[in-house]
Amino acid sequence: MDASPHFLLLAATLLDSSLDDDTTLLQLHAVFGPMLLSAMQLVDRREVVHVDLGGRGLYQVSSSAGAPYTLYLDLPELPPPPAEDPRPETVEPPEENAGEAVLREATEQAARVRAVKLKAANDARLRANAEKLRHMYCPCTGWAFNALEGRHIFCKHVLAVLLAHRLGQTVRTRVGVHAAAGLLGISA
Repeated sequence: MDASPHFLLLAATLLDSSLDDDTTLLQLHAVFGPMLLSAMQLVDRREVVHVDLGGRGLYQVSSSAGAPYTLYLDLPELPPPPAEDPRPETVEPPEENAGEAVLREATEQAARVRAVKLKAANDARLRANAEKLRHMYCPCTGWAFNALEGRHIFCKHVLAVLLAHRLGQTVRTRVGVHAAAGLLGISA
């Protein structure tokens, strides 16, 4: 069963939100249920590892049996930091002449245009992130069960990678060619 575009956009929007407030966590729990707690436990135990293979990367997430699952994911783009308004706060004088009124109106119009462009860019980024969610895969049986049953689009391992990535909580490691070949199951 294929996930609905609306569900993917909802998941992308929630995962794009600040994860440090209770409201977002409750919303994530409403969408992912107990899988969220399992994923957060993996993040808290630092069991989400980003392996840098020299420009390309993969993720390894511990299974309940202890062996890691290797995931090749194209992760969603993180939201840009909030932009500060470059204009200083000014107190407008009580009277303004016609030239000042035109200048103020032009400045306000430019701010509205910037806001519309920023919202359009953010919406496009969220749609692209939602599409990336559609193509995520994990070799665990939970992913296969959830995907085939149409319950969720991914498992706790993929959700843990997404959360760790968003929170900046991935353990990072870099490996050489021989170790990378071993991770990929290739004899070098």
